[in-house]
Amino acid sequence: MKSKEYWMQFLKDAGIPKNVLDTYAASFVYHCVRRKDLQFFSYEAMKDMGIEEHEITKIKLYGRIQDYNESKSSEVTPPPTELQKLEEEIPIKVRCSSPMVQDDSVVAACSQPCSSFSVEEQEKAS
Repeated sequence: MKSKEYWMQFLKDAGIPKNVLDTYAASFVYHCVRRKDLQFFSYEAMKDMGIEEHEITKIKLYGRIQDYNESKSSEVTPPPTELQKLEEEIPIKVRCSSPMVQDDSVVAACSQPCSSFSVEEQEKAS
């Protein structure tokens, strides 16, 4: 459950007037409202909590914007693994040495399942 201070800041950021911030925040705390639950509250339920209809629109819209921003920030590319870091530092070429492959292809292009391969360190391009 969020604190009254959290809700006061949230409501202030949503554009709710200062004269009703305290009342609305206290109502959200009293009703154990979680921010993620705002989208599920009906206008009638929020009116019953003492929130003016035009303010409900602001609160719900701001909540949706926050949800969207959080979803976008969670789509961050994960940090590279230790192996990926090493591959970036030491470029290598893996070659298939199977007699089935005539052109010494890179293993990634090799269609034959085998454990015959060699690893060659390449010169790092500067």
